[in-house]
Amino acid sequence: MGSALLVILLFQPWISAEGPDGTATSNAFGTLHYTSLLLSLWSSSPPHRASISGAWGILTGLAAMCTLCSVMADLRGLNVGRSYVTAGLAAATAIFASATLIYLNSKCGELEHMLKAGPATDAGTQAGLRIRWLAGNGSYPLPGLYQSSLTSAKLTHWAIFAAAVSAIMAVATIDRLRRDDLLKRVRSVRNSQTSILPTPLALTEPDMVPPGPAPTD
Repeated sequence: MGSALLVILLFQPWISAEGPDGTATSNAFGTLHYTSLLLSLWSSSPPHRASISGAWGILTGLAAMCTLCSVMADLRGLNVGRSYVTAGLAAATAIFASATLIYLNSKCGELEHMLKAGPATDAGTQAGLRIRWLAGNGSYPLPGLYQSSLTSAKLTHWAIFAAAVSAIMAVATIDRLRRDDLLKRVRSVRNSQTSILPTPLALTEPDMVPPGPAPTD
């Protein structure tokens, strides 16, 4: 089901970044996974660690789990009242997933900044860059000598897929509610039309009188 798939997708990387000091990813709950060369370990002003909250991810996960439970209960029988609850939960899940996507996209700058080297004029940063060059893990940055390309932080395909799943799930649930409601109305109209039809009179056979004895002369 879409809700179960969405819960699984919440644990996948939603944003990723690459920089001179390594790579980093974060899932919807704000859990960071990164590799670093520690270029700014001795720097007097190292880049700050990204601060990412998992509140929106938690809300999305709770809404998805509630939607899943409501769908399982709804499968036991047609209940329009319960279907309204399911549709509301599915819509809330889609809203929370979109909010998570927007929030994490706003944190891409922090994630990218975390992987940058310290100030170029800092002695600790220069020491880290030289050690990286001597260890063969990269070139020493000199103006005009090497061409370098930096990849900024961005949303991953997991995040886009999760948002699409939540939106499709909400649309499908609301459409099912509309069809179930329409079906209930049609049945109600048919039942009301059947109840106002005149009841046919019961036809009874005429009383059969047994023949008497034959007249005698």
